[in-house]
Amino acid sequence: MSPPATGVFRSLRNVNYRIWAAGALVSNVGTWMQRTAQDWLVLTQLTRHNAAAVGTVMALQFGPQLLLLPWTGFAADHYNQRKLLMAHAPLDKREKGDMCGSSGTRLKKDRFNSVFPKKLPFQFIF
Repeated sequence: MSPPATGVFRSLRNVNYRIWAAGALVSNVGTWMQRTAQDWLVLTQLTRHNAAAVGTVMALQFGPQLLLLPWTGFAADHYNQRKLLMAHAPLDKREKGDMCGSSGTRLKKDRFNSVFPKKLPFQFIF
């Protein structure tokens, strides 16, 4: 029998954990980019640099999680987690796509062209 592994990164010896950690890292970076782009959009395009509006948007980002917490906790405890994640992933992507599409239609054309001269409508999100 081999001695137990020691060290800070001993969990990275497991292949499945490395795969999960890489996926979590990419997901968290994507979420950070989406929230930063949303706050930037509110600050520069939808308001005239109104900090209160940005603060309101940042506070409202946590609303759905707080309101749905009892039901999501129940679902996680009583249903198959794999099926829940498989159902959630396409809905999450659709929500992000809808947000991306609707943000480009509300921008003023003259301000949009001055910020993005190549006319790529969503380059600041990706």
